[in-house]
Amino acid sequence: MMEVRRDVSSLRDDQAQLEFLRNHDAVTGLLNSSAFLSKVNSLRDDRDHGVPCVGVARIRLLSLDRVVEGFPASALEQLLKVFAERLQAWSILGGVFGFQGNSDFLAALPVANQGSDVDAARHLVASVVRDPIEIHGQDVFIQAMVGISTRSRRRIDAETMLQEATTGLLRDLDRRPRNAPMPSALATSGFRRIDIEARLRAAVRRETLGI
Repeated sequence: MMEVRRDVSSLRDDQAQLEFLRNHDAVTGLLNSSAFLSKVNSLRDDRDHGVPCVGVARIRLLSLDRVVEGFPASALEQLLKVFAERLQAWSILGGVFGFQGNSDFLAALPVANQGSDVDAARHLVASVVRDPIEIHGQDVFIQAMVGISTRSRRRIDAETMLQEATTGLLRDLDRRPRNAPMPSALATSGFRRIDIEARLRAAVRRETLGI
């Protein structure tokens, strides 16, 4: 009987693991695009039951190949994981997050009636890229752009909202100056000053700066 119980328990664990993998990205642990859209649709269906309207955003990390240049191959995966963890910290406020693939993250942000989808999304992105990410003992800075489907009373589905957000993102990317500075590994001299400044600020916050 004990052996049967162990077998049943193991089977349930395997099924739970398979269900998780079916709905989540293997690297970031965030919802995959299909599960994300399904979740957002359910949130919008519930908005008449006390759930605020949901705005959808697509967040693209810029030039990650240059950011991790010179680092081991695992650096990109590590960076994506850290970024996903920072997004997940917003889940406590009702945010839902997903990973589209490559360098695109998805976000659904419940916004109070007096709030602004645009302001909420910009604040989210600014908060998660403000501090450097440590990669193999070095701090690197990333940049991101965001496309937003603003909150609407229209009965549109999550797929349409995501398409609107994607259109906005691509439009802004197209308008971005071609020679705009991009982040890279701190081995690039242009980012040494940023690294030093960030470390000084961190030391001051920790009160560990010695003269």
